[in-house]
Amino acid sequence: MRRRLCCSDFVALLITLASLSACGASPPRATQARQERTPPVAAWPPPSDPPVPTVPPVAEQEAPLPEPAVAASVPEPSVPLPPPTPREHYQARAPGVRVREGESQGIGFLEIVLGDADPHDPLPMIVVLHGRGDRPRVPGGPFEGLTHPVRVIMPRGPMIVGEGFGWLPVRVLEGRTELLAAGLRDVSTRLSRLIEEVRASRPTIGPTMVSGFSQGGMLAVTLAVRYPTLVGVAFPLAGWLPPPLWPEARPPTGAAPIRAMHALDDERIPFEPTRDSYERLRTLGWDLQLSTYDGAGHAMSAEMDATFHAWLERALTAIARGESRLVEPLPAPEVIEEEPPRVRARRPRREARPERRSRARRPGDRPRRPASPRRRRP
Repeated sequence: MRRRLCCSDFVALLITLASLSACGASPPRATQARQERTPPVAAWPPPSDPPVPTVPPVAEQEAPLPEPAVAASVPEPSVPLPPPTPREHYQARAPGVRVREGESQGIGFLEIVLGDADPHDPLPMIVVLHGRGDRPRVPGGPFEGLTHPVRVIMPRGPMIVGEGFGWLPVRVLEGRTELLAAGLRDVSTRLSRLIEEVRASRPTIGPTMVSGFSQGGMLAVTLAVRYPTLVGVAFPLAGWLPPPLWPEARPPTGAAPIRAMHALDDERIPFEPTRDSYERLRTLGWDLQLSTYDGAGHAMSAEMDATFHAWLERALTAIARGESRLVEPLPAPEVIEEEPPRVRARRPRREARPERRSRARRPGDRPRRPASPRRRRP
């Protein structure tokens, strides 16, 4: 006979299950089998990644040193700086030539001693200024074969132009005359101080000579005009003096003579403005000679090199003799004796004829006709 479950039996069953779970016993078999047949439910959202381990404080880490602020503040040049000419290049080009490097007024320069002399010996000095896009180098051509040693100072332009350097911000053909004149004033002032400092630190005999080609020639004549007593003689080659720099007064006593040369077919610095500027200086009383050549263009021909070599030789010989004048004086202008003007000799005045006296009337003469009276118009 089936027994019915009463409330007391149900309570006893609950107490039994509770005691079994407290003891760690497994649930009944039927219940466990039911749980295994139930499929697992996928969790959503997916579980997150494991937490990232905390980073130690910054003070306990070794951080790299920051870059210097100065390097970041200096802008990179748009044009790469041309590499300096190695010293071996000088020695290979001119064996026995002594070359030193220096700087003054923010302008680097080469000091080159030509001839059998020591750099510490008293020597004459010439400043040679390169043209646009060029650089200091051991001079050749007119400087070869000089009979006297000389100290050559070759400053380097402060501006980068292509693979070389330059002195002025614009070209001559651009027509910006005022900007050219301003650049020439600034650079010539710095070069004049450079010349004074080099003369004070190097034993020098005789006045300073200055020469240059193209932009360097413009600076050479500018130095001679603005500092006439600092320079002993100027040799501008293919140079030009802009009108804003033309002087208005006569040169002082002992002003530097100027011996210039220019090609008639120069396409970069035309000859006509150069001639006008030199005519202006000559009119004011400057000792200036302009030698012209044809077919050289904007360059130095062999004939020009020979003339420049003769000028250098004459100047160095004069310094060796202790003479103050470094170039030959200009020939006196030829005075053409004009013939006296031909004056037409006046013919002597004819003597006045004696007054004719009326002859006394004689018998038999015709009676004189009386003058007819003039008729008046009605």
